[in-house]
Amino acid sequence: TDSGRAGALVGETDIAIDRQRVLAKLALVEDADYFMLLGVRRDASRFEIQRAYEAARRDYASDAFPDPVRDELAGEIETINALIDEAFEILGNDGMRRAYLDNLA
Repeated sequence: TDSGRAGALVGETDIAIDRQRVLAKLALVEDADYFMLLGVRRDASRFEIQRAYEAARRDYASDAFPDPVRDELAGEIETINALIDEAFEILGNDGMRRAYLDNLA
């Protein structure tokens, strides 16, 4: 039936969108600094960094993706999450954050 086929197309479109979202974030984590990765300003408060970190981990948790995307891009999702964790570790620590900012300049 047409309605069954339309549902399958929507599912395929959703998977394609999720796949593209992972690949776009991977490109960002490879090219961006930690502030861009978490989507916070350089003068973000510790609370803002915490909130951005939690949102990013939720958005890129492997169980947030359908099985085909999770299976195909498991390594990429793992890399993204490792860098999100690293960004939070650095930016959430005032001393490490200052050193990181000095290194960016």
